[in-house]
Amino acid sequence: MRLLNKLKEPWGFMRMLRLALGLFTMIDAVQHLNWLLMAVSAVLLYQGVMNVSCVPCQVAGNCAVPEKQASDQDSEEVVFEKVN
Repeated sequence: MRLLNKLKEPWGFMRMLRLALGLFTMIDAVQHLNWLLMAVSAVLLYQGVMNVSCVPCQVAGNCAVPEKQASDQDSEEVVFEKVN
């Protein structure tokens, strides 16, 4: 049931890109019997089908960009001089 719910989620550009890259690399890896490329393409296919990004981000949540803290130094007033 979870797989069906994941497949019904909206298909964005990045999801289709991961799926297309995964399919392309998997076909190439099978043709050349490249096992390392098969593993990489399997990860890309998994990400494309299940609509997930990198696995460490899902587990640890470390991909969030911290918000910039406003400080007093950032709010200095700028003084302009008129040049003739």
